[in-house]
Amino acid sequence: MLKYLEFETKQGKQQVAADSVLFIEVLSDLVAHIYLKNANNSYLVVQGQNLENGFLKVVQDAIFVAATTNWMKPISEVVFDGPYLGVGIETIKLECILCKEGKV
Repeated sequence: MLKYLEFETKQGKQQVAADSVLFIEVLSDLVAHIYLKNANNSYLVVQGQNLENGFLKVVQDAIFVAATTNWMKPISEVVFDGPYLGVGIETIKLECILCKEGKV
């Protein structure tokens, strides 16, 4: 069964299929990329604050929870609390790699 990661952003809640995440790259305190499997050279651009302070760990933990819970719980919330309380997400947008390179 398909499981989803649910992110709380300034635009509201946004969901990403947990099994579509290929890898995550934190570029700076303000920007991270979530690369997707089978997404035609696309990735998600995450903009926020304090992303270097645990964004990767919290998302990886949420993916683990999604993978290990039963089908009755299809949504795994990505929650930044405890030592990660300062991490926040403003937007999540899909970006096309080939579009940026002018190949599409």
